[in-house]
Amino acid sequence: ALKIIRKPEFLAAANKLGDQMREQMESWMRDFEIVGDVRGLGPMLLVEFVANRETKEPLAAPQVIAIVKAAAAKGVILMRAGLYSNCIRFLPALDTPLDMMSEALNIVGKAIESVNAELYAARK
Repeated sequence: ALKIIRKPEFLAAANKLGDQMREQMESWMRDFEIVGDVRGLGPMLLVEFVANRETKEPLAAPQVIAIVKAAAAKGVILMRAGLYSNCIRFLPALDTPLDMMSEALNIVGKAIESVNAELYAARK
């Protein structure tokens, strides 16, 4: 495993995976009010969900669980994280194919979109 990890092409592929993930997750911040932050290094990333971007009030557990369940129903397993369990942590295998990661992130994005729409429709 150490021989593989030390290869420059392996590191380049892992960095490309992380760049792809960050780009898609940052688009969620632009599109969905409940995405408060994206942070991490390389493909080890975390998305924080908030009820209010100004105050950084954590999104309630039922909404974050709804995102996890919606993604799981489409085959993507997620793990909640963070002090308030209002985050989702991503740590894929470093050799995950880019097309597979894109498909998984699209599923997660649709789950976030659904919860975001429900919350903001209820507030209007």
